[in-house]
Amino acid sequence: MLTAEKLKKTTMKKSAFYYWVLVFLSLGLCACFGSKGNKKNIAYEYKKVSAKLKVWSKVHHISDEETSIYMGVSSNKLQFNADGEAEIVASFRVYNHKNAALIDTATVKLLAKKTNKAQTVFRHTLPIAAGAAYHIDISLTDPKAGKIFTHSLKVWKEEDYGAQNDQNYLVKAVKSKQILLENYAPQGTALQVIYRKNPKADYTIQYFKPSTQLALPPFVNKKRAFPNKPDSTFTCNGAFVMDKVGMYYFTHQKNQEIGGSMVCVDKDFPKLTSANDLIESLRYITRNEEFKTIEEAEDTKKAIDDFWLKRAGSFDRGKVLIQEFYGRVQRANQYFTTWQEGWKTDMGLIYVIYGEPDIVYKYYWGEEWIYSADNSSSKSRQNFLFNREKMRYSTQQHSLERDSNNEDSWHLTVYEWRKGIIRNVSSK
Repeated sequence: MLTAEKLKKTTMKKSAFYYWVLVFLSLGLCACFGSKGNKKNIAYEYKKVSAKLKVWSKVHHISDEETSIYMGVSSNKLQFNADGEAEIVASFRVYNHKNAALIDTATVKLLAKKTNKAQTVFRHTLPIAAGAAYHIDISLTDPKAGKIFTHSLKVWKEEDYGAQNDQNYLVKAVKSKQILLENYAPQGTALQVIYRKNPKADYTIQYFKPSTQLALPPFVNKKRAFPNKPDSTFTCNGAFVMDKVGMYYFTHQKNQEIGGSMVCVDKDFPKLTSANDLIESLRYITRNEEFKTIEEAEDTKKAIDDFWLKRAGSFDRGKVLIQEFYGRVQRANQYFTTWQEGWKTDMGLIYVIYGEPDIVYKYYWGEEWIYSADNSSSKSRQNFLFNREKMRYSTQQHSLERDSNNEDSWHLTVYEWRKGIIRNVSSK
């Protein structure tokens, strides 16, 4: 029979045992980049529902020698102690992004105070030298909750580009003092921009009106035009209000060619709540005359409903189509917003039309998406390659490698949408 003292000791031993089991598991999960040529499927990062617990992240170069990593997890997934603190074990594996050589590893304990925010943010600074690009695998373990969060990210510190790109800028919401991990914030948000360790530098801010340009089909080999001439320019000490919807591009030195950016969106973003949003995203699957009719309808809501009802044949099926299509648009906004809304980008286009990819590989040059991966026939597999754009606004912009071989697949998938068929239903 266990006495109270023996029970306490036994419980403590079990807790310690489970703690170290979780830590060792996290180290194993963290080792996913591997040696040269070893690829790890990270498709879970783009799934509606995943067994993997999601991590939001932000990279901030504070010097040529050090980089801070901000990691946000859903507060309701953590277990806080009586003092309102959550303790996690964070494991990092740092690789050279070009040759996949393992450069460094670190395992540390991190604490964060409980707030009323949906996300709890942890921060850790790593000794990452300038002059190269890096891939970091991260595992966050909450021993008390028995949960492991995994994530991977890219760190760009190559040559002069590494000292100027958007990873040198940290953006805070002035009112909440919260680090913004996404590339967008609601209209009217007051921001504080920090370049490296200098929050009081003189910044040049350029404002660009929202882009109406949509991604072209994956077989149309035409170069996209990116914003070049700003609609207005002003200077500040890093604090300003995003009072107009569009992109705000900031640099810490006058005439600097590379900087950071934030997209100002309406308060409901990434959700689509206005009739205009619902209509605009239909452009990918409508004919010209169809789109014009919906756009010019007196009752646009009815016109949208009629479009989907015609595709579905019944109200219930129409509801399923609407939830799937606009759900994809919303998630594309969450995942792929850079200098414009995510659904308008090349990645957003493929995600909305084809759905969640079965396999996603990340490389130095970009990403590879594979569909129908469970089928052994190579003819049924659909591959899309996204090349990373070295652009002045963002390190996260990718352009699709277009190919005439994609034409049949595109027309078939759009045809299926128009017939009320969903080829690749999102995870539930």
